[in-house]
Amino acid sequence: MASLAGAPQALAQTEAPPEQPPPGPAPPDLVLSGRDVRLNRAGYAHVTIGCRQTATPGEACLGTLTMRLAETLTVMVPTKGGDKPRKKTIGQIPIGRAQFQLPVGFVARLTIRLTPLVQRAVREAGAVSVQLIGGWVGRSGQGDITKRFVTLYFPKQPPQV
Repeated sequence: MASLAGAPQALAQTEAPPEQPPPGPAPPDLVLSGRDVRLNRAGYAHVTIGCRQTATPGEACLGTLTMRLAETLTVMVPTKGGDKPRKKTIGQIPIGRAQFQLPVGFVARLTIRLTPLVQRAVREAGAVSVQLIGGWVGRSGQGDITKRFVTLYFPKQPPQV
């Protein structure tokens, strides 16, 4: 019988080193405001975004902000000729879009124009949930998508003075 005393010890398993971020400057970071978005009487919504200063100076966030319905809506649409209004259902579709080019460390207010049908739906409902989707890329070529749910509302009562 062979003796195990002279056998070499088994090598212990070593943990893999933690993954390191790729070398080079860090990409900028797009920040979407979490505040509720007000639809004004002209049909415009204003969203505040920022480009966080996590990158090297001279970098920028370049991209598009898309506003999308988070739930389906039903709206009464008047018909031509004075007939009875009909119901129209709006699915979870993009309802507005704005492009931006924002230097690192700056904040911008983007204006999104909504279609008359979506304006009517928001006015009838008072408030709807929307998703803001910011797709961006830095000048270095690195980018990402940032998403946030907010409420789009139309004030029913004028402010009391």
